[in-house]
Amino acid sequence: MNSLYVFKDKKGYDWKATPLIAAAALGHTELVQGFIDRADIDETALYKAAEKGQVAVVRELLEHPDINVNLPNDRNQTALGKAAQYGNIGVIQLLLDHGADPSILDKDKLVLEWVAPYLTHDVAIRLLQLDFPVERSANGNIAARDSHSFSWSTFLDSHVPVDTSVRVAVVATLLGSEKDGDDWVRELATAKDQHGREALHTTDAATRDLLNGLRFFCGRYELFDGPPIHVSATAVVVNAYDHGVFRQVFEQFANDCGELDKKGFQACGRLLGQQPTDVK
Repeated sequence: MNSLYVFKDKKGYDWKATPLIAAAALGHTELVQGFIDRADIDETALYKAAEKGQVAVVRELLEHPDINVNLPNDRNQTALGKAAQYGNIGVIQLLLDHGADPSILDKDKLVLEWVAPYLTHDVAIRLLQLDFPVERSANGNIAARDSHSFSWSTFLDSHVPVDTSVRVAVVATLLGSEKDGDDWVRELATAKDQHGREALHTTDAATRDLLNGLRFFCGRYELFDGPPIHVSATAVVVNAYDHGVFRQVFEQFANDCGELDKKGFQACGRLLGQQPTDVK
């Protein structure tokens, strides 16, 4: 069982492994089952199967009661980290279903950072739900979590190579329910990364527009608390901060290149209430 076996992998490389590890790496599920039925196993076979994307083998190994899904190898890598490093989404889903911890760093990177280019909607949601920066108590109050690994702010960061359509769809799923409430959306939209930057300032334009649409009335008006200014049979007037007014004015006076010349800048100033003497 533990004797070394020299074999060639699919790329033609020679390397040494036990029969179990070799079978796991090459995807021979029946051989893996035979080996684990006959002897104790360690986690090395799981690392190798995760790295090679052998979903059926990983599933078989995870059924073994002695497998520790979060145990790092001698290079301080977990099976989840190996699967993420090679973009093996099916394996990642299996490992998460069996309690793999996505907050364990692999080569100083989160699992989410390794797998970012390959993320699917469902896997992204699983990873994020396990590492939210805030939590809701039983009585509905929202508070920051004492310990998290910044998976949420990492996922929203436009420099992390997550497909924009996946990022937008995941945020819409996680924050788009009416039962979540404004406070939940506000906390996650303004969650800070490890450098103190808010998610709204680091994410891409499409995701930012979605977040503002969820936060504000008509996507731009932040309604103030307190009684309305005016109520009639046809209208209710309330105090609000307009987060879209500057973009609207800019677009109104920008030239065909999307830039403001001096004349356009002065026109913006006048519309926003500056006196002509204030605009040089």
